Amino acid sequence: MGLYGPCIVLRLGGRLSSDDFPFLREHLDLAISIRHPPWVIVDLSGVTVDEQEGFGVFIDAHDLISRSSGRLVLTGLRTDPPDPRLVVRGSLDEALAELIDEGIRRLQR
Repeated sequence: MGLYGPCIVLRLGGRLSSDDFPFLREHLDLAISIRHPPWVIVDLSGVTVDEQEGFGVFIDAHDLISRSSGRLVLTGLRTDPPDPRLVVRGSLDEALAELIDEGIRRLQR
């Protein structure tokens, strides 16, 4: 987990299965608690998601983050997410640029 400007970035690697979901939820909860509103990017470029239910962890995190006026962006997905609420960008750099630009626009209001 790292802090990049206003964004908290989680970089995951390996195979993500149901055994890993509690650990993933714990890290997402920590990321959400670091900053308000939480702007969280999860880089999945090094991950294989074994089950569609794995995306449920991200949907739950999205809903929690959205209630706090934050943003959750996934990067590096090899498949389309099963839920349109999940925002996906092609790369970590693209997601960082988007959220940093959004942060600047919010400050200028």
